Amino acid sequence: MSSLTKSIVINAPAAMVAILLDDPLRLPEWFVGITRVNPDGRFPSQIGSKNHITYRAAGINFETHLTTLEFSPNESRVFRLDGMINGINRWELSPNQKQTRLTVTYEYDVPSNVLGKLAMRVLEKINEHNVDVSLHNFKILVETMI
Repeated sequence: MSSLTKSIVINAPAAMVAILLDDPLRLPEWFVGITRVNPDGRFPSQIGSKNHITYRAAGINFETHLTTLEFSPNESRVFRLDGMINGINRWELSPNQKQTRLTVTYEYDVPSNVLGKLAMRVLEKINEHNVDVSLHNFKILVETMI
């Protein structure tokens, strides 16, 4: 199983960060590689709600379902990933006065029939880069909303 944790400080209160974070239709605007979303209308704020996403990396479209496991407004969200990528995705908001530290953690696995070990290492590097750029994109979007 692969694991990835990244953080960024956003010059905005947690409530502003949550507005964009909780809008699944805007995900392709800031998350590198996400090309399609199809939320069920309750996602992400209700436990058990789902969002079908297409994530493109290394020339492969990964079809994955996100299911909300935990949701705490202005604090955290936890999703289960099922499909071509399986695992857990956690988003944590840590407010500090007028700033918020946003931390994302992915613990994931890609079934061995999808990728070999060498390709998996390449995908891990691509995912790390995509998350870095995505957090930067997210920060810019939130800070321009203020």
